[in-house]
Amino acid sequence: MKGHMMLRIATLFALAATPVSALSCLPPDPVRMYEAARDSDETFVIFKGHSVGTAQIRLPPRNVPDASAISRIRIEGASLGPTGFSDPVEAQVSLVLDCTNIWCADPPDLSGEFLAAVQATSQGPVITVSPCADNVLPATEDGVARLLACHATGDCRAPLP
Repeated sequence: MKGHMMLRIATLFALAATPVSALSCLPPDPVRMYEAARDSDETFVIFKGHSVGTAQIRLPPRNVPDASAISRIRIEGASLGPTGFSDPVEAQVSLVLDCTNIWCADPPDLSGEFLAAVQATSQGPVITVSPCADNVLPATEDGVARLLACHATGDCRAPLP
């Protein structure tokens, strides 16, 4: 009986020493992306458009805590202004795929029109993609309409997870 109890205690200590939760993300949503950019202390521009040409997107090394990989891409489209997506944009941006601990971002789908939160930095514009894939999203009709309503009226309702 005593050996059985020691095995249980050893098992509990072993479980306590390992991570028990995985990365938990809300479903990516244009309204959440907009609100995060709007409420950030950093400067962001919400972009709608597409990538130009074919860029080789570098992947972060897997299973390396807090790694990242940077690629350069060219984008064309418009940034969000007072009247919607009306300010033309054509720019080279750094696309950063980040890792949070050992969970790493996958490359975003840049094959069609997309929305992105583009950060203005002293090194130029940057799109950072986290493992939750929340800063580059497909520009769906519903998503764009809800983002524009949020921007224009303050009615910022993301769908419930």
